[in-house]
Amino acid sequence: MENVKSIEPDFSSSEVIQNIHENYDLLRQKRGSLYKSDNILNGAWLVMGHEDIGNFLNDTEHLSSQRQACLIMALPLELQGQFEKLVNLHSQWFAYYDAPEHTKIRQVMAAGFTREFIQKFENEIADAVEVVLKHFSEKKIVNITEELAKKVPLITITALFGVPLSDSRQLSKWIDSIAAYMGSEKPDVRVIGAAQDSMLEFQEYFKKLYDDRKKKRLGNDLLSRLIIANTEDEILSVDEIFAQCTLIAFKGGEMTKNLISNSIYLMLSEDGVKKELLNDPKLIAKHIDESIRFHSPIQYVGRMVKKDFDYNGSTLKEGDYVSIMLGAGNRDGSVHKNPHTFDIHRDAAPNYAFGTGMHECIGQVIVKMEANVTLRLLLEKYPNIELAEETKWRNNTGLRGLVSVKAKLNNR
Repeated sequence: MENVKSIEPDFSSSEVIQNIHENYDLLRQKRGSLYKSDNILNGAWLVMGHEDIGNFLNDTEHLSSQRQACLIMALPLELQGQFEKLVNLHSQWFAYYDAPEHTKIRQVMAAGFTREFIQKFENEIADAVEVVLKHFSEKKIVNITEELAKKVPLITITALFGVPLSDSRQLSKWIDSIAAYMGSEKPDVRVIGAAQDSMLEFQEYFKKLYDDRKKKRLGNDLLSRLIIANTEDEILSVDEIFAQCTLIAFKGGEMTKNLISNSIYLMLSEDGVKKELLNDPKLIAKHIDESIRFHSPIQYVGRMVKKDFDYNGSTLKEGDYVSIMLGAGNRDGSVHKNPHTFDIHRDAAPNYAFGTGMHECIGQVIVKMEANVTLRLLLEKYPNIELAEETKWRNNTGLRGLVSVKAKLNNR
C-alpha cells in the first residue's frame, strides 16, 4: 500500500520548484485540498483547492494574519532571540494586522493609492521605460529580467516616493535580501540575518525621508500623502509609517519584477501569443491577467489559527500555521478549464494571486499598469523580439520568478 505521507515533496528543492504545478496536482490528488504537512514549519496545514483558498482567505473568525514570526519560530529556541528586531519591524506591516486595526490602517494607505494619483505617474514611468529600451538598441541579446523587469519597479518606487533614481541600487539590494527571507520554506540563519539588516536599513532610510518631508513642505509623493492622511486621527505611529513604506517598496519591487519577467517569458514562449499582442495591443491586459494566474508571483500566504475549528472533516487547532497555496488554486481544474494551458482569451474566473477580502493587494492597479506599459513599449520598439534560450525558476518557494529571460531583439 502506498504511503501517502511519502508523497510530499521538498518544496525548497530546485527540482520541485521547476515543476511546482505537477507537485501541486499530485498533492491535491493524493492528499486532498487541505492536509497537514509532514515537515513544513513543524506541521503546517496546506490549503490546495481553489474554493477552499477563497474560504480561508475570507475567514477572519478562526484565522489571524499575525504570522510574521513563523519562520523564526521554527529555529532552535537559542537562536530566535537574534532576530527580535526583524520580528518587531515585520510585525508592523499592515498585511499582518487583523481588523479593526487593519481596516483603520488601510484607510490611511488608500490615500496613497487612488487611481488618479497612480495614473499621474503613468507617463513618467513610460518615459523612463523608453530610456531603458533605447539602451538596448546596440545589443543583440538582453537579459530581460535584470535589464528591464528589475529596473521598471525601481523607477516606479523612486517616482512614488519622490527620491533620486540613483537610490535604486540600494533599494534593490534591500528588496533582494527580504525576498530571499520571505520566500523561504525552511529557516536559514544567514538569510534571516541579511533580511534583518536590510529591514533596519530600510527603516533608517524612510526615517530620514520622513524627517526631510516634515521639515520642508510636503509634496505630492506617496510618503507625503500618507503623512497628510494620518495627521487628523494619527492612526499610525511614525514607526508604522516607516513599516508601510518598507512593505510597499518590497512588494512593489519584487512582485512587479516577477510579473513583468514572467509575462514577457510567456509572451515569447507560448505559440502565437506575441503575434496576437502585436495585432491587438488591447489584449496585453488579458495577457497580464493570465500570466498572473499561470505563474502567480506570490505562491502562498500564511495565517495562524486563533481558535479551534473543523473544516471538511479536519480539525485545526489554535496556534496551527496555515499555508494558503495561491499558485495551486490558480491552476485548480475544478474551476479553471484546462488549467495548464496558457490562454489569454480565458473567461474571467476568480484569481487569488492578489488575495481577496480585507487583505486584497492595495497596489495591484499600479503593478498591472507597470507591466502593461512595459510590454506595450517593448513590442512597439522591438516587434521581432524572440526568446534566446530556455531558463529556470529561481530557487525561491514563495516568490515565483525566473533566474533570467534572455531575448534576441532582432532589431537590425
